[in-house]
Amino acid sequence: MALGRLGVGLLLGGALTAVLSSCAAPAAKRPGHASSASAASSSASSTAPSSSSSAGAAPATPTGGTSTSPAGGTGTGSPGTAGTGGVSGGTQSGFTDPAIQGPALKIPLAVIVDNSPAARPQAGLDQAEVVWEVLAEGFITRFLALFTHASATIGPVRSTRIYFDQLDHAYGLPLAHAGGSVDGLDWIGGYHLQNLDAIYGAGAYFYRSSSRKMPDNLYTSSAALERAAEDRGFKAPSPRLPEAGPLGPGAESTSSVTLSYYDDPQLYVYVVGWRWQGDAWQRTVNGQDQIATDGRPVRAGTVLVLVVPTAPDPNDHGNPLTLYMLWSKGGSAWVLRSGMRTRGTWSMGADGLPIVREHGAIVPAGSGPYWYELVPTSGDVSFN
Repeated sequence: MALGRLGVGLLLGGALTAVLSSCAAPAAKRPGHASSASAASSSASSTAPSSSSSAGAAPATPTGGTSTSPAGGTGTGSPGTAGTGGVSGGTQSGFTDPAIQGPALKIPLAVIVDNSPAARPQAGLDQAEVVWEVLAEGFITRFLALFTHASATIGPVRSTRIYFDQLDHAYGLPLAHAGGSVDGLDWIGGYHLQNLDAIYGAGAYFYRSSSRKMPDNLYTSSAALERAAEDRGFKAPSPRLPEAGPLGPGAESTSSVTLSYYDDPQLYVYVVGWRWQGDAWQRTVNGQDQIATDGRPVRAGTVLVLVVPTAPDPNDHGNPLTLYMLWSKGGSAWVLRSGMRTRGTWSMGADGLPIVREHGAIVPAGSGPYWYELVPTSGDVSFN
């Protein structure tokens, strides 16, 4: 989809308005939204959809309400001082990055992490085992980060979206976030997610950093979230990781990949890169190496690039820029590992996670950490 500067300006302006409005008080509880610790595990008023259901059609259950944004708990501190190939199934170990070799968590966790310009650099992305980058609105992306090892600081934490709910439903992990879009909040109950919402019921496990401005200053830690999960009786399996295997004959040598979400120097630029460094892929943002607040580089052992069609979310009247991921459509995909790439196509698996295949065979991933880059069809993917 091609947009002129006026159209993009309106989108970005709307996104900015949504960010500014996030400082307002949260909306009241709505049907279907698990607003307390017990509600997350109780039966919702609607039937939870299948984890492999398409997000292309509007869900048939909870509607109404207004979008909310981070309010969160109280506290002070600095975020920097504390402290596949879309292949479904299987678990594996042997990470290439020593940053995620901390103590293993008893309860793996999923956290929504902000990626607006004011949110960078983030805390904890260098210590996540799996990260999904997905458009939130206005060409600004957001992360779903999965943690299986300790991370002293995670954030900034932001609001969820329906596609993050869908992915978390597939993984079965406690989901830490701060509010959400209309559908994002409604389907926490619809999917019976283990809910850790900084606005509704779990604010004591989050804090605001005095070093940044709202809403980009809400942080937590794996220890705090694990405590919150234990207090609520939550349990979680180890997240399913891509199946490992040897490179196929179709793999091509690759030194870098560039993912252009939007690139207009006079208006807005967001270009992600991954550069092979001999043992891992180094992530870049607008040409600069991405470094977390603890000073460590953000790296991956396997990068999974999926081109995913999107559509406006018709239920989110509070923010018309929120999106659906059209999971049922499938599309082009690349699996990057060991300085090589394999092209294939992705489709949604029965377990609610995408699967990448080449000529009908699953494309095996390499070692972790694993990053899923969901690029819209309006974006651009190029290799060197």
